[in-house]
Amino acid sequence: MMYNTFQNIEELEEFEVVPGIVGRMIHTDKMTMSFFKIAKGAVLPEHQHFHEQTSCIQSGDFQFTVDGKTKIVSAGDHIVIAPHTPHSALTDCTIIDVFVPSREDYK
Repeated sequence: MMYNTFQNIEELEEFEVVPGIVGRMIHTDKMTMSFFKIAKGAVLPEHQHFHEQTSCIQSGDFQFTVDGKTKIVSAGDHIVIAPHTPHSALTDCTIIDVFVPSREDYK
């Protein structure tokens, strides 16, 4: 794994998670940081994973449902999601997500 590198986010390859949700990823041995652009009306189906997840809203509003509780979050807000917690979103924003451990499915 390469560490201590410098790169612009726009130079990273795009990865489409589901239609309307496109991200660029930074991977290390222990974590994945993703920069998502989410189109208005894009739907992330309810899912869960064994990763801890922290999300920080950069712009727009994001309707997030975690463990059956729905909240609209805006720029500057963050969400912490424990492993194996069902969550889904209906979105229009940009978000930075950090996953621990690294997301092998995003590589």
